[in-house]
Amino acid sequence: MQAVRPFARAVCARMGAPVGAFEGYIEVQYEAGDSTVIPDAVLRVSRGSKQWTGLLEVKTGNGKLRKDQLESYLDIARRRKYDVVVSLSNDIPAGPGELPVQVDRRKLAKVALRHLSWAEVAHEARMLLSHGSIDDPLQTWILGEFLRYLDHPRSGAAEFVDMGRHWVVVRDAVTAGTLRAGDQKALTVADTWVSLSRHLALRLTAELGVEVKHIMPRKFHADPAARATAIAERLAADGCFEAVLRIPDTVGDLTVVADVRTNKVRCRVGVTAPDEGTSARRVSWLLKQLTEAPGRVQVEAVFSERGNESCELLDVVRANPKSLTDGRAGAIVSFTLEQSFPMGNRRAGTAASFISSVTSATDTFYGSVVQPLREWVPAAPRQADIGQEES
Repeated sequence: MQAVRPFARAVCARMGAPVGAFEGYIEVQYEAGDSTVIPDAVLRVSRGSKQWTGLLEVKTGNGKLRKDQLESYLDIARRRKYDVVVSLSNDIPAGPGELPVQVDRRKLAKVALRHLSWAEVAHEARMLLSHGSIDDPLQTWILGEFLRYLDHPRSGAAEFVDMGRHWVVVRDAVTAGTLRAGDQKALTVADTWVSLSRHLALRLTAELGVEVKHIMPRKFHADPAARATAIAERLAADGCFEAVLRIPDTVGDLTVVADVRTNKVRCRVGVTAPDEGTSARRVSWLLKQLTEAPGRVQVEAVFSERGNESCELLDVVRANPKSLTDGRAGAIVSFTLEQSFPMGNRRAGTAASFISSVTSATDTFYGSVVQPLREWVPAAPRQADIGQEES
């Protein structure tokens, strides 16, 4: 962070720090009664005469953050008038601002407690290398080596690769039709699904260089228990998880549905049709943008006449564009594009894991279907011919 200042600014911004000169100190000792407390690092950002200071506690691998340890750091930060205590581990909380460990709320009166995952740190490094403004070749090399270190399995800084110990039991209960929404294991897996959804958003953010958001109903932001209950209820009812990703400058939200009962991952996006021209011309407008899309993509057309819809595979529509419009009343108002992918069942790993299949499906669908699409823009109004007006 001290060697690559843009990286320091990016990471510190996630901790709530202002923009300023960064300093970092490793394993500074503090006296706490009769004992000595040694946080992994002290972070300081200076802006003019003001200073922002944070204590950092780091865990790698399967290391878990401890309530007593974080609370002792909060006490030190309060006495020293520091701004924040930051925890860094492989835990990806289910929602932004949520913490993997709950502490005594009274200790947060004057000091903030924030959490970062190693995935977020790695994604910030990737985004800077791909889309940042690092002009110094040495800084680029240092950040690249740091990222190469994090990517090594022995670094202990793991990507999101494990659905947790309850995954297999919950998956099998969904398949057997015996899962009930109130099952505590289902609630735990529901939180893990939201963590995976955030992971998808982080990956796309790093890859695309724009902030991708995981969209949830606002009422769930402040009520994680209600959020987990709603996800578990849908899982018990129809065997599906769902994540909605909002990517700037795309035609619509990318929805990812993992259907445990059918072992399929379905990705879809909605497209508003042009509001002028015949339905045939609207179909043609869509097809021109999907020249590289797989033929197995489903194309659904919704017409202005209520309840009037049609759906065909893209290959069929390419061969016969009228297959979407023949016998349909009204004009096409919107399209929905959807593609199905095989779903992995394993709780962890890379080749056949649930997480890998969801990640791969999302990346593939975005690149081949969502990325080429652009919203319809009407032609500019044409000027009347001056010579004709004069005559």
